[in-house]
Amino acid sequence: MTSDTPHGAGVGHSRVQSDSPLLGGSPAATPVASAGFRARIGLAGVARRTLGISMLMVTVFLWTASNFLASFIFSDNTYSKPFFMVYLNTSVFALSLIPMGLSFLRTHGARHTRWALYNLLAELREDVRDQVSSLARRGWTSGRRGEEDDAANKLLEDGEGVDGSVRRRHRGASNAGLLRGEGEGEGEGGYDSGCENDSDSDLEAAAGAEPEAPPPGMTASMILAAGGRYDKLTVRQTTWLSLEFSMLWFSANYLAVACLEHTSVASATIFTSLSSMFTLLFCAVSGVEAFTLRKLVGVVASVVGIALVSSIDLSGKSDENRGQFPHKSPAEIAAGDAMALLSAVVYGAYVTVMKQRVGHEDRVNMPLFFGLVGLFNVVLLWPGFVLLHLTGVEPFEPPPTNQVWAIILLNSLSSFASDLSWAYAMLLTTPLVVTVGLSLTIPLSLVGEMIQYSKYSSGLYWVGAFVVVLSFLFVNHESHDPDESLLEEDPATR
Repeated sequence: MTSDTPHGAGVGHSRVQSDSPLLGGSPAATPVASAGFRARIGLAGVARRTLGISMLMVTVFLWTASNFLASFIFSDNTYSKPFFMVYLNTSVFALSLIPMGLSFLRTHGARHTRWALYNLLAELREDVRDQVSSLARRGWTSGRRGEEDDAANKLLEDGEGVDGSVRRRHRGASNAGLLRGEGEGEGEGGYDSGCENDSDSDLEAAAGAEPEAPPPGMTASMILAAGGRYDKLTVRQTTWLSLEFSMLWFSANYLAVACLEHTSVASATIFTSLSSMFTLLFCAVSGVEAFTLRKLVGVVASVVGIALVSSIDLSGKSDENRGQFPHKSPAEIAAGDAMALLSAVVYGAYVTVMKQRVGHEDRVNMPLFFGLVGLFNVVLLWPGFVLLHLTGVEPFEPPPTNQVWAIILLNSLSSFASDLSWAYAMLLTTPLVVTVGLSLTIPLSLVGEMIQYSKYSSGLYWVGAFVVVLSFLFVNHESHDPDESLLEEDPATR
């Protein structure tokens, strides 16, 4: 990501403090300071990691409960509408914007609130215009160079104008893009997008508007050792980030819910828990985290556990002990397991890219981030109902009974609460610890199936689940965050 993007942010730069968190384009980036969160909930003396793990346990319980609520109406096709369910669940995230807005309104008044929102929207529109103009300039100069290349080639083919001037013109047209920004090679049309962007960046830097993004993989120890500090993303930057990731987030959750129509909660939980493995793999490929032989052993062990579980599912042996769980063919189970696995891949990619873009999870206001994700899903995804209805993939119809309505609403509230606790767990620990910790949903889901469906999994199934959990714990140990003590000691993170 380059520094001229509207959502770039960095660390270690001087700031003029902003008194208005809703001023998305404010020159100031708010320094990270989670001070007061533990005090507000009466746990100021509790260690960050301890509180984070406790909130992670809340997330594990609520996520498992949400899966069983969805499975109750999906598995027997009582109301198999995954798009409707995920749309409603994700839309509930937008509720977190209400208390933030009311608090700002109460503090600053209606007039200042209207001005702040107008200012934010104006700057977002300006960002859009800048991006469109940049793309248009690139397309125009590219097309111009293409026309000149074609004309020069035609002259060469016809044997006309084969002299130094034509060759120089042809070469200059072809390499114009390389010369932009160096002060000597504008295109024929007078556009010099490179210099123009550099000028814009210089003006922003002079005003202290938006600093350059930190290098990918920059850790807390690197920044604290250099005397720097983390800075929270502004509302403007968080808005762009949430817009970019809202579709990815929705896709991961849609696959995780839709798979429950075809496979059991236990199998879906095991496959989706592989997200930590994919997170490690993607982080290693992108350079966010080093990949070691020990971590590779953990990944292989996890794959072995998954192979045990999937072999039982696909062989149909699990059907013998399914209890009251509806019958599913091997093909249906395979489709459900594949969707759950794809959900884990998308989640792993989401976490990795976000780590690259943000640098550290504490720089993001998670409730604001998820609130904006929910808002964008409400605004942008409603045409999906029309498309799915017309294609017959998911005909739109309201829930048939009050019981189904109650399950859907309870599931939405449970998802909202679990994702907020997940967000705070992310702030208090690390993304990898939280992702790995979600593997605890595996044994919990197996116990839940015994209670809800009287389904008792075979011993080999439990062995596979145990191997997966063990591999998660092993990888978690190998990926222990060396910066945790620094973050605990640094006043800016208390």
